[in-house]
Amino acid sequence: MTQEELTIENIGQDLDDLMNLDPRGYGVCRILYKASREYMKEPLTTKCAKALIDTVQEGDVVYILTGFVLLPFKKAEMDGIVSAMFLARCLVKAFGAKPVIICPEDNMEAVHNLSEVMGLHLYDSIQEILDMPISMAAIPFTKDPVKAKQQAEEILLLIEKTEHQLEKMGNNDYGTISIGATESCGGSILPHLIEGFHEAAPHIRFQIWTGNSDEIQERLEKNLVDVAVVREPFNMEQYDRIFLNHEPWVIICNKEHFLAKRPEGVRVSELQDASLIIPIRQPIQNEINSWFNEIASERNIFCLYNSITSVMGFAEHNLGVIICPESAKNLINRETLTYRKIVDPVHESGTYLVKKHLQLMATATEKFWKYVEHQTKSNPSKYKESMR
Repeated sequence: MTQEELTIENIGQDLDDLMNLDPRGYGVCRILYKASREYMKEPLTTKCAKALIDTVQEGDVVYILTGFVLLPFKKAEMDGIVSAMFLARCLVKAFGAKPVIICPEDNMEAVHNLSEVMGLHLYDSIQEILDMPISMAAIPFTKDPVKAKQQAEEILLLIEKTEHQLEKMGNNDYGTISIGATESCGGSILPHLIEGFHEAAPHIRFQIWTGNSDEIQERLEKNLVDVAVVREPFNMEQYDRIFLNHEPWVIICNKEHFLAKRPEGVRVSELQDASLIIPIRQPIQNEINSWFNEIASERNIFCLYNSITSVMGFAEHNLGVIICPESAKNLINRETLTYRKIVDPVHESGTYLVKKHLQLMATATEKFWKYVEHQTKSNPSKYKESMR
């Protein structure tokens, strides 16, 4: 054994011994250590360090799972979280890697405080650290067993998304853009947004997630989508936005329904006696109810829906009429259904492409955002009309 090898062996053993200190006798490390040490034939610390050297490369995203919460204080333990943060600093300084701490929510305060001590810039988004030096991210993980599976799947999606961005980083012609969209927008507006862009950047790929505006907003906040197409009413304060169009509200009903006999459009007053199928989002319910406030004190709400396609059969069987944005007409796949605009008065809602304010975007996403921004400014009337 050379002097250098002996030094590495001794340092590794000293660190192993330090980790096995357990004055209160709470831990299991000492119980498991002896067998692990005999199996590895060298200090565990040394073995782990060699694995890092062989595996981690500059720019790699490295996920560190840690965190034990001391009850009843709900504070992070002293050793695990501190050691994880030291490891994060080593990964940044030695390898130029991008560490991501995944820990319980109760540990996040300690992570924030320790990041300052370690001299690391802390972000809550993996995407933000890709281009930022001396940086790390932290993601709080739920302790609720019911929610844990969903959040784990979301983190795996983030990992996949980040890996794809890293593969294509620096190349403007490659990348994947994740877009959230409401159900009706996904089938009408998105094709027009993407068509011209795809001709200019054919190697950029897309991931599309559909849901109502509340669900899409949640994915935006968790960085599971890069941008989103949303419909008013929507709280725009914390988002950058590009206005796309104003879209009138319509009804979808059976062709034999008495309201289908109004080719010129359906008055709001004619809806008060109809069996209504309306969106489940509370802001939209409030808006639709406001239409009737001056006409009738009550209206017949038969059903609330989260997915328009799920209630098309209700309209087909004359159980009610669906109130929805005009773009939903593109989802009609039954010969027995038709749509009519709501008139006198006409009611409209705005549609926007949004992203988080001050969000650091991957190259492909930024390119797409600028493309849509240019298109809506250069020929707004033609562009908006084509999306109906």
